[in-house]
Amino acid sequence: MVDKRNGGKGKAENFGLRHSRSGDLLDMLGAYDAWTAAGSEGDPPFDDIVLREARATLVERASKRKSETSDVFLKSVDQGDGSGCWRWTAYTMPTTGYGQIRWSGVTQYAHRVAYKIFVGQIPDDKPFICHHCDNRWCVRPDHLFAGTNAENLADMRHKGRSAMGDKNGSRTHPERVRRGDRHRSSALTEEQRRAVKRLLDAGALTQVEIAVMFGVDRGVIKNIKTGRVKV
Repeated sequence: MVDKRNGGKGKAENFGLRHSRSGDLLDMLGAYDAWTAAGSEGDPPFDDIVLREARATLVERASKRKSETSDVFLKSVDQGDGSGCWRWTAYTMPTTGYGQIRWSGVTQYAHRVAYKIFVGQIPDDKPFICHHCDNRWCVRPDHLFAGTNAENLADMRHKGRSAMGDKNGSRTHPERVRRGDRHRSSALTEEQRRAVKRLLDAGALTQVEIAVMFGVDRGVIKNIKTGRVKV
């Protein structure tokens, strides 16, 4: 941890901040913020040059991590000529068309991971990541936008992917509706239920997204979450 020296003020060249732990650098910034919040009485805990180097070091490390992370992700992306969609070239779910990737120890949708890497954290009040281009395999950041459940459903209806009434698939193709043993609620194996439980515990995906991932009704996922279905 860096402290005050040389007459009460630390000098960056004396401490080698670029070799300090990130946690120690964050503690430094926290101490300075606390000093500021207390009215800046007395000498600051560190002088400006130390603070600038601490901030620059943290920014540089974050940028490097983001660059390394994006490089790994982009190995599975075909950007084409750069003017259109970015196609996810790794695993794509045959039932939904969404790309999948193992990320941070959890299986996630590729387009959601793309948003997190290139845009930022998914907002809590807008947990759905939608496509402007309507290509589910696309992971181009500027083709993605965060939305609420209502906005996601409205976007589906606008693009004609949410047929209503007599145009709904259950009406146009009743033979495809699963009933009895063929119903989706009985389609998960024990191993799949355990996988769902791990996804729920991780909190990276909503129940709706997990349901889409496994091709089941949301109620199935909810029953696993609430314990009505034992895992």
